[in-house]
Order: sequence, then C-alpha cells, then structure tokens
Amino acid sequence: MARVFDDNTANRLGGARGAITEPFTVCLWFKVPNTNVAKTLIGFSDPGNSGYWRLSCHSDAKVRGQKQNNGGTQNTTVASTTSYGTTAWHHIAVGFTSNTSRAILLDGGGGHSTTTTVTDPTVSAVTVGLLRATTAPGVQPMNGSIAYPRVWEGVTLTSPEIVELASGLHPDLMYPELQVEAWEMNGVGSEQSLVGGTTITEAGTVALGEEIPLAMGWPQNISHVPAAATVIPVLHGYYQAMRAA
Repeated sequence: MARVFDDNTANRLGGARGAITEPFTVCLWFKVPNTNVAKTLIGFSDPGNSGYWRLSCHSDAKVRGQKQNNGGTQNTTVASTTSYGTTAWHHIAVGFTSNTSRAILLDGGGGHSTTTTVTDPTVSAVTVGLLRATTAPGVQPMNGSIAYPRVWEGVTLTSPEIVELASGLHPDLMYPELQVEAWEMNGVGSEQSLVGGTTITEAGTVALGEEIPLAMGWPQNISHVPAAATVIPVLHGYYQAMRAA
C-alpha cells in the first residue's frame, strides 16, 4: 500500500530514531502529480542540527540523494541522470557507502555517484514526506504517494539487486536479515516498522493510497544468499496477509 501526502508540512509521518551507520541503502516507490517542485521522500536528521541524509524529487525532474554534516559545512548531492514523470510509479534507491562514496538509481537506471567527503551527521529522527533538519516544522514536503520505504544497514545494494527491486520484486525478500526499517504504509495513523520497531507517528492527516502489486519470488542477482531462517518468516507473513485480504 501507499500513503498520500498533500504538500503540507503539518501532514507527515515521523518519529525518533537512533544513529544510522554507513554503509546503508534506502529504497522506496513514489508517484507525484508534478515534476517542477522539490519534494522530500524520506529524511534522517537531528532537528536542531543542520545535518541529514535525504532522498528527494528535485524540481528538474531528477531524483536526489543528499548528505550534509552537522553545521552544513560539507554537503554532497547525487542526482539521477534520467527523469521521473507524473503518470507512473517510480523506484528510487540510494546507497550511502562511506564518507566518500554514495550512488543513486532511478527505476534501476540513470545511475550517478559522487566521492565528495562528508562526515556523518547526527541522527535522532526519521521523517517520511518531509525533511526536518531544524527545529522548524520542516521543508520541502511531499506532494504525492510513497510506498514500501525500506532501509538496509551494513550493505550497499548492487545495481543488479536494485534492478530487481525496481522491476517489482518485493523488497522484503532482498536481504531480510539486513533490513533495519520496513514500513508497510498500509494503515491510517501511525506506522510501526516491521523490523526496526521505529514508529513513524502521523501528524495531521496522511491518507491511505493505492496498492502496488509486487512480486514474491526469489532474487536472482544477489551477492550472498540469506539464511532460510530469515526468509521463511517473511514469506509466511506475506501469505497470511494475502489470505486475510
């Protein structure tokens, strides 16, 4: 499922979260009504500090991954070389590998990377559909839908792995043992991560949107095979949910 944001800083999902450590990868699906206004998809920050990690749609119809240190003296942006549109769902993936390496893919292509040195910012919060890098309500709110936000820590997903996700593979089958956040975006109100336990609390109203049908199959291009003990519960939970529906 997806949650729908209305370009209003008062309507958002966010909550307290501890530090996040590179390498890590963030992926999600999004759908927007326009391409000429910047929108935040997800941000990891410390309100009151100016540092953050962020995924966003930019006003040039490119998607971006950004990292800024505390104090804002170091900043880097990695932008896709291809554009997003307004008539379809799009998949964004950003791998933050280290202080000197990060890369982005849009719909499995349009790749770009940067090697600018940026030290890690402090993180105490995660916000979906908004960036909160200060004590203000937030900047560049999302206008559109967000589905399947996922975070893997300890790994930067490879291009073939991300291509599979962008082709419709359910993200919970890609290294489930390394997922640290998995919000289903299938309710009304607050959302608790299935694996990390982080609750993103609804402020204002964030409506329930349409469902994206994703495939439940075995990844074909993974660099290591996860233990069966980590995959079986994922499959079991999925099919239980399908029967209930």
